[in-house]
Parts: sequence; C-alpha cells; structure tokens
Amino acid sequence: MRTLNNKLIISNLIFFVMLLLFVAFIIYHQPYLLLIVSLILFIVLFYLINWNILKEYRSGLDKNYLINDEELIELINTNIKKLIFPVYLSDENYEIVAKNKTASLLGGDLYNYLVDSENNYWFAIGDASGHDLNSHLFSMMILTQMNYLVKSTETPKNISKKINLHLQERLKVYPDIDKNAYASLAIIKANKDGSCIHYGQHPNFILCKAKTNELQVIETDGDFIGLSLDDRKQNLDDKKFIMQSGDILFTFTDGLFEQKNKENKYFGYRLYNFIKKHPKEDLKLFADKLFEEVYNFSGKGVDDDVTLMIIKKK
Repeated sequence: MRTLNNKLIISNLIFFVMLLLFVAFIIYHQPYLLLIVSLILFIVLFYLINWNILKEYRSGLDKNYLINDEELIELINTNIKKLIFPVYLSDENYEIVAKNKTASLLGGDLYNYLVDSENNYWFAIGDASGHDLNSHLFSMMILTQMNYLVKSTETPKNISKKINLHLQERLKVYPDIDKNAYASLAIIKANKDGSCIHYGQHPNFILCKAKTNELQVIETDGDFIGLSLDDRKQNLDDKKFIMQSGDILFTFTDGLFEQKNKENKYFGYRLYNFIKKHPKEDLKLFADKLFEEVYNFSGKGVDDDVTLMIIKKK
C-alpha cells in the first residue's frame, strides 16, 4: 500500500506541475482552443498514468490476497487451538500428544484431556457433523460441558447422558435451533495405574501393546451427542480395557482413515500399517509423519477434518 501511495503521489505531482506550467504558458499567449485541446489530452494522460499504476498494484494485490487469505486461515486455526484445546501433557503416568487439521476455516473435530480432583485422567475425542461455524460451536459446547461435568460425574456414560440432557433443555427454550446437529464422542476415564473405562459412539481405538508391538482394536459403543437423538443405547454400560506400561492408545476421527486419493481410494488400512511399522519413541514426530503420510496419499489436501490423539502409559 505504501508503494502504491508513493507512485501515485509522485506521478500526480509531476503531472500537476507540468499542467500548471503549460496552462500558464497558454494563458500568457492566449490560444484558448489550444488550451481546451491540451486540457483534454492532459486528462487522458492523467487517467492512463494512474490506471497503469493501479492495474499493476491490483495484479499484485490479487496474488497477495490469495496468499494472505490462506495464511489468515492457518493463523486463525492455530490461535483457536492454542486458546481452546489442551496443551501437550507429560507427567509420571501418561504422555498425551494431539494434532488437528481442519478442512476449512473452522472445523468440527475436538479433543480434550484433563485431570480431575481425584487424579483421574479424562480423555475425549469427537467429531461434529459439518465443517462450518455451527459444527465448530457445537464441538466447543461439548468441550465446555465436559470440562464442567468431570468435577461432579463419575463415569463417561453419565457425562454423555448429561450433555444430551443439557441439549434437550436448550431445545425447550430455543425450539428453532438446528435439531440435526450431532457429534460422535468417545470419553475415556483412566486412573494412574492404566485401568480405563470408556463410552460413546466413535471410530474404534487402536491399542499398541509395548511388549509385542501387536495392535489391539478397542471397540467403542454408546450414544451420539445430539439434539434429536433418543436414548436407545442408555442400557449399555461403560466398557473397559487396561493399559500397561509402554502401551500406546491411538484415537482419531474418521477424517484420518477416510481420506481419499485421486483414485478415490481410502487411506483406510494404511493407518494400521503405519502404526505398526513406524517408530513411536517420539510421539510428536510420529504424529507429524502420519499427517505427512496422509497428505502425500491424498495428493490434494484434506477434504475432512483430521484429528489424532495419542495416549502413552508410562
């Protein structure tokens, strides 16, 4: 912008100085027809000079706008993650690494982990329908509710149930809100010894056993989170599994394994192969490499939000 202003100021200053000198010359000699013709020519010249400068600037502006737009989206997403999602956690019991990539400006994926007053560890991963502001706000509502409910709720199932009850109460007060909003949500509660209970409808987890490097599928089950969902699965109890020292639990949203390439094939089972074959000593590096693998497979960027949360038992 400063370069544009400088060019316009200099060109216009030169133009008006020339115009004043020429007008003074014409008035002194009084050939008024020549004055009129000359003024018209000067106006045309003025327009052409400024048009070329503005055209040159506009060409650069269009290019810079596209670049800045992409940078702005990435900046907004980065700042949102820093402000809302939990930071890297590593203590004497667990190490947790999470990574997220949205398909648009604001995605609907969420992840969460925190420690309650009784030193229980709570983990959650979810995926709200859609890739817009509404899905993002729906996910943030879930995250906020979970952070509040872990203070007074014993099990993942009860947290899921209370979030849905909260939504039903909202629906009574605001009957015009979108009743089709829903999310998959898996909630895990673990103690310091690695005993875990979990509940919620979401893609299955993968547990990598430290002693054998074998992959064990942890099947999830339970209710979705939503405004118009019934409680047909409320008779299900929290499910259980054990994490031993060195075991690593991989949780993720469907955008990870459902990414397609140019041949319309899913990333799918490549996720299992990647987990089994790649080193896992550095979980942050592992997450970066996995996302890089997904990008390379896709060849066109992600078309769905992708979230990965890795939990290692120490």
